[in-house]
Amino acid sequence: MANSKPLSDSATEPVDTKLRSEHFKGSSAPKDISFIDNCTGQIAVFEGFFNYLSFATINKNQQAPLTNCLVLNSLSFLERSRPLMEQYSHVHLILDRDTAGRTNTAKVLQWDRDKYIDRSDFYQGRKDLNEWLIHRDHSREVSQKIGRRL
Repeated sequence: MANSKPLSDSATEPVDTKLRSEHFKGSSAPKDISFIDNCTGQIAVFEGFFNYLSFATINKNQQAPLTNCLVLNSLSFLERSRPLMEQYSHVHLILDRDTAGRTNTAKVLQWDRDKYIDRSDFYQGRKDLNEWLIHRDHSREVSQKIGRRL
């Protein structure tokens, strides 16, 4: 089982929980990053928690443990998270494909192109991994409904 470790200055400091979608936005303060330690040598970096949940859903049948995961909850925590990311041999960037996400991906790739890897091509044509997953699942449902009618 993965250990979720908040990164904060104090062990007693509360950790932010943030969920947002087109229909819901919820958050507690203070905002912070979330770190899921699966005891691996690589890390995947997500802009938001729904993208992390989509990643976990896509990989739910994996036999090996998932990579460690860092959920920024806000791109404003990217620079602050660099020391954590630098501890890993490979950092998989799963940031949004909007202007802010693309700008920050380009910035991080300038740090070290061998260590940092842009994985957003996987969900090309979509804003983020969650939108790609929703569209993929919707397409499957439509295909199944059409198939039942034939």
